[in-house]
Amino acid sequence: MISKQELHLETSWDKTFPKSDSVDHSKVTFVNRYGITLAADMYVPKDAYADMIKDSKYADNKELMIIPDAVHTDLYDGGNKNAIPFDKLDSFFKEYI
Repeated sequence: MISKQELHLETSWDKTFPKSDSVDHSKVTFVNRYGITLAADMYVPKDAYADMIKDSKYADNKELMIIPDAVHTDLYDGGNKNAIPFDKLDSFFKEYI
């Protein structure tokens, strides 16, 4: 029998390399398709989203859409299709593509 264990994430800097002021760090967890909870460190360059939007070929029609609690497999593979605002995506592509 497999017992369920509670996941405890370290909140202090626990890496062997120095922390950088140019990168945001956070702990993330997600459940894979087999129901296993995975934990990881996420590193995002500061202002990364601003650079992505600025460099977009649709620079005049930009909008960053962050969908809380959604994962990339929600778009396919039997994911939670209710998490994705397809109507908003559809209207964008119909207007600008």
